[in-house]
Amino acid sequence: MKRKIVIIGGGVGGLTAGIYAQKSGFDSIIIEKLPVVGGLCATWFRSGLEIDGCIHWIIGTREGDLNNMWNDVGAFKNDDVIYLDNFGVYKYKGETVSIYQDIDKLEQEFLRVAPEDEKEIKRFIKYVNTIYKMPLPVNYPLNIIPFDELLKVGIKELPFLHDFLKLRKMSSAQYATKFKSPILRYVIKNMPPAFGNAYSMIYTLGYVAHRNAGIPKGGSREFVNNLKNNYLKLGGEIKTNKSVTDVLINEKGVCYGVRLDDNTEIESNYVISTIDPIVLYSQILSKNFYDASIFKRWKRRAQYDSPSGVMVTFKVDSARISEALNHNYIYRYHLKKSISVGKSHVNDLILRNYSYDEKFIKNGKVTLTVLIDQKNYDFAYWQDLYKDQKAYKEDKMRIALEVKDNIINELKLDAEQLEIIDVFTPKTLNRYTGAYKGSYMPFELSHKNKMLIHNGNIKGLKNFYFGGQWAQMPGGLPPTLIVSRWNVQRICKRELKTFKNIKQLFAIKIRKGA
Repeated sequence: MKRKIVIIGGGVGGLTAGIYAQKSGFDSIIIEKLPVVGGLCATWFRSGLEIDGCIHWIIGTREGDLNNMWNDVGAFKNDDVIYLDNFGVYKYKGETVSIYQDIDKLEQEFLRVAPEDEKEIKRFIKYVNTIYKMPLPVNYPLNIIPFDELLKVGIKELPFLHDFLKLRKMSSAQYATKFKSPILRYVIKNMPPAFGNAYSMIYTLGYVAHRNAGIPKGGSREFVNNLKNNYLKLGGEIKTNKSVTDVLINEKGVCYGVRLDDNTEIESNYVISTIDPIVLYSQILSKNFYDASIFKRWKRRAQYDSPSGVMVTFKVDSARISEALNHNYIYRYHLKKSISVGKSHVNDLILRNYSYDEKFIKNGKVTLTVLIDQKNYDFAYWQDLYKDQKAYKEDKMRIALEVKDNIINELKLDAEQLEIIDVFTPKTLNRYTGAYKGSYMPFELSHKNKMLIHNGNIKGLKNFYFGGQWAQMPGGLPPTLIVSRWNVQRICKRELKTFKNIKQLFAIKIRKGA
């Protein structure tokens, strides 16, 4: 009989783990508490329009190990990825810079606005060109990687090690001070991932500038549907509207299944959890299974922030907004007067115009979204305010109206051309998905903290694997995919099975006795 894996959580982590499990010869079942799968990779409808709450772009859309993995799980087809002329426009005190998806055009654009920074710009472009090529050990989990493969990766990484160590300990804001130009300082400081270190920022920009970061057509909805349909075609099973309340553990500490909220027990040989670890530890696992690698980071909030947000969505005329934004997808600009949001003061707005994809346009109308960054420590503000529904709704509308007024003044629009159709807060994310303090990603990978790459094991608990985006900083879709692959590989090692990579038509053999 086939060995069975129960997967807790039907987000991208659960779906991709399920696909790899089915491809490796296991039976698997996904347990999801919500009516639909997808987790934080969510879409919803307001006023006849689709709001995409997750995928704004994704790396690994053309070539390399990540692209091979996306193809393995059938997340998208390479031909169904949209590449725009630029990754966004940044405006600061009247000056604008376009982040072109072409390394040569990007260099010329930086030189255009800041010829006085030519030497530093050349050095920056060199970093983008070289660091982007740095190989990462993503094909195997580090705790079972064959020695010969580890040696190969290590040798390939040596030429990049000096730059990596130098930039890893420097924030994007610190790196920005190398430039004399105020607009370039603004751009470098706020380039995604703006919360991270200089290395992460440059590495991400490398994917963008070499056109290996695009937007799958149809956004999050089609992305999740592709994963779901592929999983079901492979013979996987999904139970929605079901919550796991307990993990079944025998006297030897071996996990052999789960218990659901209707007292149904599902026995299995292995369990993989892809859900938020706070939910896992507070509602499912007992306190006997304390994981120091995660909990010590939660205790150091100032050092290990988690990103959350308030998102305001408008219904706009597609042609009119595209004209106002000069057909740009992302438009970030500095405010003359800050906006109070939660416990924070916001000095910039990031507009996202979804007119780039015809699948988002309905009867000439489309969404314009504004995601305002919030830290996880702002969650207490929204949690308390939510107790007074009238005050909660009033504050959401105040923020939406202030954002609307700013956009009207910036883009020279009329008030009736922006219709507020949705406002979500960190409390919204927490209420619908259970995300810890409304965080849409786990611990930020900044210059001041230590990297977390979880080994998948929970001390004292056998045949149980911890996964999902919280298992690897800084989270997001690519790390979620990688961690899912790794956990199935770990199980294959335990079973002395062959982990199959269908895309490349070869088998990776996990060495016996490892």
